[in-house]
Amino acid sequence: MLPLFYADERAALEMVNESLDKFDQRFQNHWLTGMRAKLGLFNEEDDDLALVQGLLDWMQHTNADFTNTFRALDMESAADTGLQPWHTRWTSRLARQSQASTQVAELMNAHSPAVIPRNRKVEEAIAAAVEHQDFSVLHRLLSVLSRPYESGASEEYKTPPPLAARPYQTFCGT
Repeated sequence: MLPLFYADERAALEMVNESLDKFDQRFQNHWLTGMRAKLGLFNEEDDDLALVQGLLDWMQHTNADFTNTFRALDMESAADTGLQPWHTRWTSRLARQSQASTQVAELMNAHSPAVIPRNRKVEEAIAAAVEHQDFSVLHRLLSVLSRPYESGASEEYKTPPPLAARPYQTFCGT
């Protein structure tokens, strides 16, 4: 593939390595931008990465569902007492920006889907179609997934699998 970048292989290799050297920082910057949006943060502050990491650490410690956690974040409450210190930091961080709470909620909801294609729901749809030629399960799933940011979906599409069913491995190993 190197000749696609430059005819001289050595020069091409240098160009590719230079790009790869910048990848980690570029990826982290884009990832952090997305995470800021999920948290309703309109501007950048130095401690944002630590704020995000604090929430991710709590999620890992409590086995909290990624999708549901971000969708359920609320500026007024922290249901889990273990989350309260983080929640206090987050609300303080929100207070340092000029956007109203409605704008914060809109940003968060625009970047945090209410539903995702949960593996068990996808498998239910596939099984119904293959084993019973019943495509209604698939059509319902597609209908819900066609509007992932709308919160009106049934809880059956929002609920993660029980902890005993994790980790889940698909046919391709993911």
